Amino acid sequence: MKILIAEDDPISALVLRKALERMGHEVSVETNGVRAWEAIAKDSFRLVLSDWMMPEMDGLDLCRKIRTREGSPYVYLILLTVKGNAEDRGEALNAGVDDFLVKPIDTAELIARLDVAQRILKMKEELKTSTAQLENMSGELREQHAPLGNLLVDQGVITYQQLNEALADQKETRERLGEILKKRGWVTEGDITQARSRQMDVPFVAVEHESPDPFVLALVPFDTAMRHQMLPLSVQDAEGAAMGRLRLAMSNPWDIEAIDLVQRTTRRRVEPFLASKAELMVAIERSYHDVNGGANDEEMSDSIQAAATDMSLDELTDEVDTAELMRQSDQAPVIRFVNTLFADAVGRRASDIHIEPQKKHFQILYRIDGQLIPIRTVPRQFLAPTTSRIKIMADMDISERRVPLDGRISVRVQNRPIDLRVSTLPTQYGERTVMRILDRANALLSLEQLGFTGKNADDFNSLIQKPHGLILVTGPTGSGKTSTLYAALNALKSITDKNGAVVRRNIITCEDPIEYELEGISQSAVHERAGLTFAKQLRAILRQDPDVVLVGEIRDAETAEIAMRASLTGHLVLSTLHCNEAAGAVSRLLDMGIPQYLIASTLIGSIAQRLVRRLCPNCAREVPVDDDTAALFKKSVPAHLYEPVGCAYCDSQGMKGRLAVHEVMTVGRDIRKLIMGAADTKEIHDCAVDNGMVTMFEDGLDKARRGLTTVTDIQSKVSSIEDETPADRRMKRGALKLLAEA
Repeated sequence: MKILIAEDDPISALVLRKALERMGHEVSVETNGVRAWEAIAKDSFRLVLSDWMMPEMDGLDLCRKIRTREGSPYVYLILLTVKGNAEDRGEALNAGVDDFLVKPIDTAELIARLDVAQRILKMKEELKTSTAQLENMSGELREQHAPLGNLLVDQGVITYQQLNEALADQKETRERLGEILKKRGWVTEGDITQARSRQMDVPFVAVEHESPDPFVLALVPFDTAMRHQMLPLSVQDAEGAAMGRLRLAMSNPWDIEAIDLVQRTTRRRVEPFLASKAELMVAIERSYHDVNGGANDEEMSDSIQAAATDMSLDELTDEVDTAELMRQSDQAPVIRFVNTLFADAVGRRASDIHIEPQKKHFQILYRIDGQLIPIRTVPRQFLAPTTSRIKIMADMDISERRVPLDGRISVRVQNRPIDLRVSTLPTQYGERTVMRILDRANALLSLEQLGFTGKNADDFNSLIQKPHGLILVTGPTGSGKTSTLYAALNALKSITDKNGAVVRRNIITCEDPIEYELEGISQSAVHERAGLTFAKQLRAILRQDPDVVLVGEIRDAETAEIAMRASLTGHLVLSTLHCNEAAGAVSRLLDMGIPQYLIASTLIGSIAQRLVRRLCPNCAREVPVDDDTAALFKKSVPAHLYEPVGCAYCDSQGMKGRLAVHEVMTVGRDIRKLIMGAADTKEIHDCAVDNGMVTMFEDGLDKARRGLTTVTDIQSKVSSIEDETPADRRMKRGALKLLAEA
């Protein structure tokens, strides 16, 4: 290839010339800008390497003159510069520069730039050949390759008279036609970009109206996006394709180097889109600021800013040693990806993040309002560094991948503290990671915010004001039991005496693990590996003179018995128990081997609850009640119910957030008699209902009547004990007994 070097430093010019000649290129050197222009006018150079600062004519002016020549073959322009900021590079691109080399020049970098130049020149030749055949093509294809001015006229942006005036100015000033038209105020940057889009046969995208995918942004560093003036938008999944194409907005869709870099990094084919340069630069700043600004605490932000090295995913494999995993997990793209994951999940109100490895990729899922929703499929090569990064943040052993591990992460997301409880599980295709998001703001909820209403609210408030006794909150995992207990503790922290003085209560908790930090409450955690069990911790707590004790969960007979004896000696004890209904707590304790007399004398109340999805208040609409639904309302059938529709507020889901449905069983004289007689769950339940207990199903129907949720959600989450047969109840008791023995 015939190359001209325009460089006034003789030593730099000599070094560059020798390097190019060793590569087999024909090289000429000029040390003056004017002589370089004269040499170009006389000879057919394919590539020009020009220093930015040249005597008589600097590199930018030389590039402008080359670009405004008429009837000459395309010359690839590389500017030699020590300037690396975005403003200077933007000025050079406006002058027609194709690429940059920062001095002192690295040989490997020079070879890479020349390889790109040759590929683009080849593409230009192919385009020139196709342009020569335009006369035989349809008018539509001819329009695609028409000059920019004609395309602007065809679009109705300018008139032929305005075009002729601008062309006359161009002959005098040698400026680009688009710049002349913009100076006269006849066109905007967007008009020119859309015309260029038709001219280059590359689709146009209005980036100001796009919302880039944060996961794709995480894989392409900010400085890389700014350097190449490109913005990854989203992955367009094609039907039947394993991996969809990545939509990439660019100011120069011919930048093969940038496209190759993104394809290597994201492991996806790139579909380039042409974007207005001014709008693109604004969109890049806005998009990366939004992702990085809310995703991390100050230390994470500093890590991202400090990590300047792009990480190639070609290096990542499952079989890596611990040192390599440490190195990869500290790379900027991995840090950015994990931080973006946290910010995105919190922004979508997710309660859990699931990272699920599969054979050729891994999937990210969020649990939102109780529903597990697939969010993104990520190349498998990113799995090991991502998992390692999470384990490092959670203070877990990254070298151990054969056994389940647990940890905890504290971060600041959207300017509020968030805790994540991390659990990993070895699977066939790698470690599966689940993170429970614990928003500390949720620990400050009131009982009304939790959904206690009517008689349930009165009964629960009455129970927690008792001076002693055992209160159990029951339900399956993820039903909000801990949130209910924490709300109760917040209500119990202090009391006002007859004189109006505030009196503090000594509240101590025994948890595994501590989920939320509560101000004014002493919290302690068990440590099973060190031999500190619930029972041992509870014994120690009782020597601390507590007024109220919270036991995270009653798991065995020893813990249950100590908690009950504590309630006998003047303490109010709150705890959780795994069973399906409030009355089932008695059967569960009996199956653990707790004596009837101890249960009857200590248990003062049992609360069962479930979480159901909340209807969006903005778009829920009234619907008539059909016959099947009307049959569920035994007392009074409502005139209408509500159904989800979907709007911008709820992301077109029709549902936003969750609320609890409850049943509160207070233990009175009648129920104590049944407990002493070892009655089954159904008998205790019926007695509680006769004494005025509102069942979960009835509470749910009441909330559906008021437009807070739907009957469908209530039916899917809450089952009525009346539906169980005696055989079902015997089977359940047998299962509970086996569980207690295990």
